[in-house]
Amino acid sequence: MKLRTLRDLGKLRGERVLVRVDFNVPLSDGTVRDESRLWAALPTVQYLSARGAVVILLAHLGRPDGRPARELSLAPVARRFAQISGHLVSFVPDLGGERTVRALSSSVPGQVFMLENLRFDRGEESNSGSFAKRLAGLAAFYVNDAFGVSHRAHASVSAITRYLPAYAGELMERELTVLSHVRERPESPSVALIGGAKITTKIGLIKALASRFDTVMLGGGLANTVLSVRGFGVGASLLERGAAGPATQIGKLKNLKMPVDVLVAEAGKPGSRARVVPIAGSQPFVICRGKEAIVDIGPRTILAYASELTRAKTIVWNGPLGIFETPRFSHGTLALARVIAARSRGRALGVVGGGETVEAMVRTGMSKHVDHLSTGGGAMLAVLEGRTLPGVKPLYAGRAVPRPKKKTRPRRTA
Repeated sequence: MKLRTLRDLGKLRGERVLVRVDFNVPLSDGTVRDESRLWAALPTVQYLSARGAVVILLAHLGRPDGRPARELSLAPVARRFAQISGHLVSFVPDLGGERTVRALSSSVPGQVFMLENLRFDRGEESNSGSFAKRLAGLAAFYVNDAFGVSHRAHASVSAITRYLPAYAGELMERELTVLSHVRERPESPSVALIGGAKITTKIGLIKALASRFDTVMLGGGLANTVLSVRGFGVGASLLERGAAGPATQIGKLKNLKMPVDVLVAEAGKPGSRARVVPIAGSQPFVICRGKEAIVDIGPRTILAYASELTRAKTIVWNGPLGIFETPRFSHGTLALARVIAARSRGRALGVVGGGETVEAMVRTGMSKHVDHLSTGGGAMLAVLEGRTLPGVKPLYAGRAVPRPKKKTRPRRTA
């Protein structure tokens, strides 16, 4: 099926378009600390505004549990996005009520609005049809450019598509194009590097990639869990208890590569002595003594994994390989981040996703050299696994869609 994109919208001058964006950004004293998501949404907003559409941005921030919270207002985000975009972004501290109606009544072609935090209304996370219908009544078209939240069946992502024709924004289109290509047609040699904490949340991804990729390499808590199930003593290491079944399944994959050595230390004790422990080809033994934990992959593992990556034509990376937020335990994660960045841009298609993974790439200063930094963590995993996302399915042609409204003037509420 064909993805409906901005190019399928036709004439837009004077039409109101709801655009779901992912502006769930870190704030500190009203200042946006990471602007990458704002920049990512800019091409779609500029496209629509330049064609005369009245753009109404929808977004969430944090977890206010369905109640207004001053510290989670999108007002400072709207101000910063206005500075970045060069548009006068009119912030409306409302969610489709009378104040929204009044604000939109004087809109002009090309104007940009941003409504308040969607999660101030309980209907957002409950996928409420009535809340979605209230939002849909503001516009003639709906554009989803929030790939990072499209794995959630929320009102502004899923239910709203029952009331408006839905299209993919530029960011959404790019994410789906790249990730679908990687999943369906990875060029060989293909290598997946998977880290992080919970093996149960990634077992589907690992199995899916193992069926199509030449090599799957594990690190972090995932590798620790597999080692523990195999009988190694991992002490206080990060692992997922109660995941013996999934870990055993993963451990039996024929194209799986595990760490051949690890870095061990007392993670919670500043200045604790770290030591390298070889584990390749060994019978199970106690890796960690006392309060020790596996804190990173070891130097031989870094070399072995780097060797696989430098030969690869397709690379997918999700999840850190150790306690990388602690500088002295970040070497494995950052070293392989640099290898992936160096391999991208012509020699291999490099795809990196997940909040901590992207953060690691940014810390190397080489994030701009990676072919694709995905804006979605859970959404990226779902697409690579082959699952259908609630916010993506309605964007494909062949599905019945509501007719666009003749008029886009919202009715006044009582």
